[in-house]
Amino acid sequence: MAFKKVNKNGGFTLPLEMRRSLNINPGDSFEVTYNSHGNILLKRYAARCILCGGDSGVDYFKGKPVCASCAAELSKGKGAAE
Repeated sequence: MAFKKVNKNGGFTLPLEMRRSLNINPGDSFEVTYNSHGNILLKRYAARCILCGGDSGVDYFKGKPVCASCAAELSKGKGAAE
């Protein structure tokens, strides 16, 4: 277990051994939340489709995340009248 202090910018550094074992690289993104017990939770960020909320096969269209399934439906013209 490692003990870390929060720096003046509100951040802290994860120990190198932890980053290596979890394959955490510079530039990786994480969702930061906390639970009712006051524990801070880090979860790897996965872009979610703005249409269905799925996180599989997400790519960006005009800066917005859209999954392959929704992109295929849109290219077929489905949902235009819905």
